[in-house]
Amino acid sequence: MTLRNDTALFGWWFLALWWVGVATFTWIGLRDGVPEGESPTQFYLFLGAFWVGGGICTLFAMRDRRVRLDVMPDGTARLEESGLFGRRSQLLAGPDILAVGVEETRDSDGAPYFECRLTLRDGREVKVAEGHRRAAVAEKAARLQEALRR
Repeated sequence: MTLRNDTALFGWWFLALWWVGVATFTWIGLRDGVPEGESPTQFYLFLGAFWVGGGICTLFAMRDRRVRLDVMPDGTARLEESGLFGRRSQLLAGPDILAVGVEETRDSDGAPYFECRLTLRDGREVKVAEGHRRAAVAEKAARLQEALRR
């Protein structure tokens, strides 16, 4: 059984496009100067706000990880977490996994959002599946518990 959580990709692609846009407008601004009739102070503050906003969002996006969990027939699992600048792989045996559960949270619009979390012995919680449909996330959690023989 394999579970993948690739939701981090959306943020990474969005930020890649953001930085292309910010770099393009910065280059145009430096090449052509401040648009006629505009205040240089306002122009550069506005441009700087996009750089600062992008930097803050990039810090948050760097914390997001792509997750792949492969459960073998014997109940052991290989957990791979990939970030923007690295990958971590870990082999998990029965005692390494304390719990598998579904947690209800809220998305940015206040709508219910569900996360299947794997609680590890070292205290980390890893989101192996997530989405707006409780049934789909709960089904993945049930399949995972069965595959891990819990």
